[in-house]
Amino acid sequence: MATLNIDENTVMSELMAAYPGARRALFKGFHVGGCQSCGFSETDTITDVAAKHDKDAQAMVTYIQEAHARESALWISPQDALATFRNGSEARLIDLRSPEEFAAAHIEGAEPISESFAEEIMTWPKDSRIILYCQDGQGSMNAAAYMSDYGFTQVQCVDGGYPALAAEGEES
Repeated sequence: MATLNIDENTVMSELMAAYPGARRALFKGFHVGGCQSCGFSETDTITDVAAKHDKDAQAMVTYIQEAHARESALWISPQDALATFRNGSEARLIDLRSPEEFAAAHIEGAEPISESFAEEIMTWPKDSRIILYCQDGQGSMNAAAYMSDYGFTQVQCVDGGYPALAAEGEES
């Protein structure tokens, strides 16, 4: 995943490219970057952002690194996702793509997301085994991170999303 060694002088554009979850982490931990009033420029450094929002730059760096480590644990390879889903476990494979994308092609046995289904999922036991996929993996990472923060302990997202799963020959 991330190969950039970040510090207080890291430019935000470099940070976001190397740590895609950094914006989510900054908003969650510091209420920075989630809206226009608390946003930042791609040319700002972490120190610049911290100063604008009266935050500690080193604390931001540490929090981003810790959040990245937690999110990295949420990824599952397409091969492992399919093996887990197919091995008779109670894992649920959830397709987060649009209804049109699901109708065009999906993984056999996957369940399409809908608003009512998303609400139902949030009532499931927190130890439910849930594997999420979307078109590129980033949307499912957002959902997995949210669910993990909400207390789900066995939620993962497929690295590479639907195309990576389809490449394994599981498309229907």
